[in-house]
Amino acid sequence: MASRKLQLRVKTRSGQFLVDSLSLEENSIGELKAAIWSLTKVHPDQCRIKIGFPPEEIFLVDDSQRIGEIFKSARETMLLEEEGTGGGGGGGTAPAAAPPPPPPKPKRTMHRVEVPANNSCMFVSVNYCLTRRLRPKCPELRELIANTVKADPETYSEAFLGKPNSEYCTWIRNEDHWGGGIELSILSKYHQLEIVAVDTQNTRLNRFGEDQAYDRRIFLIFDGIHYDPLIVRDSADPNNQEQAIFLADDAEATELAIAFAREAKAKHQYTDVNRMVLRCGQCGHTFPQTEARAHAKATGHADFSEVVG
Repeated sequence: MASRKLQLRVKTRSGQFLVDSLSLEENSIGELKAAIWSLTKVHPDQCRIKIGFPPEEIFLVDDSQRIGEIFKSARETMLLEEEGTGGGGGGGTAPAAAPPPPPPKPKRTMHRVEVPANNSCMFVSVNYCLTRRLRPKCPELRELIANTVKADPETYSEAFLGKPNSEYCTWIRNEDHWGGGIELSILSKYHQLEIVAVDTQNTRLNRFGEDQAYDRRIFLIFDGIHYDPLIVRDSADPNNQEQAIFLADDAEATELAIAFAREAKAKHQYTDVNRMVLRCGQCGHTFPQTEARAHAKATGHADFSEVVG
């Protein structure tokens, strides 16, 4: 069954908002709550929630449920009734409610750790989350992946890899080649944790190892061509230590990751790989995306940025 994209119109006392970055089959109720909170600044857990017409109250209790288990239609309208704002009958005019107190300053904040743009950013980002050390390249992770693929040619077939097994093993050991979904899935399985690549352009969570019920996860931000690790700092921590590995049930960390991606998207901190023009930071020449790859391969240049406008 094809994934259905959610088109959810959310009504609050401050206006109407559209949630359109999730799907019914692939995303969870917890991710929906995080998206609503990020967009409206109203958390669904603090409201009465009604959907449909006439509106009927629903309860979003299990954050692990798929959205499609609750929402049978991809197009839906949701009413969030914040405390003290619910409608009611009767005559007369109710006294105006006191304005709500300002929300407390968040204690946990998410940050990007910038890693080198040297074709190994995915490997470096994963390694940083695991070890808290920033290294220029991580060839041992490439070697781990090559050995995993070589040891299981049935799973990692030419049809799966897009090239013969032995050719792929040689290819991934080359530090000029980028890592992506295949490599993240292998690293997830090896380290027994979920790896969440947060896509800035689509504000989408691409989850590797999601079906394995791992109890830990890490977050990477992906702008279309580059990965960076995401970490959290807690102002209540006197040592101001970074947190890079999270419990799988840490819903706040997921909310922070989605909010971080939305802010990055608003600042155009992503690359549309289908339409982009890249400038080489080492020689200054500009190229369409496909030609930039060829230029990088021929010259070893790796510092590219999108030409906007």
